[in-house]
Amino acid sequence: MRAHSVAHINFAKLHGLGVRYIIFDKDNTLTQPYDRNYFNKAIEEAMLKDCQQAFGIKNMALLSNSVGSKDDPEHSEAKTVEQTLGISVIRHDKKKPAVHDDIMHHF
Repeated sequence: MRAHSVAHINFAKLHGLGVRYIIFDKDNTLTQPYDRNYFNKAIEEAMLKDCQQAFGIKNMALLSNSVGSKDDPEHSEAKTVEQTLGISVIRHDKKKPAVHDDIMHHF
């Protein structure tokens, strides 16, 4: 599936096709790099309403090469982003794309 924005994804359709977990890159997808706020209200609503309704909050996560990585001491930024955006951040030691094991462990 390709969409212009997260706000244009049909999450219910994805779930109906059998997708059970969904991971979003944080920077340049949901937020500006190193920002803690959604790009706009449409993306925020899509994440906190549409996506959450289709997948459930426990089946959603963020992945970033900065937040939650070994570059985030004590994962302090990950904790702040989780509180601000309302979605868990996957903790990982390696950079994307070498994060398969961390993703599997998270879920």
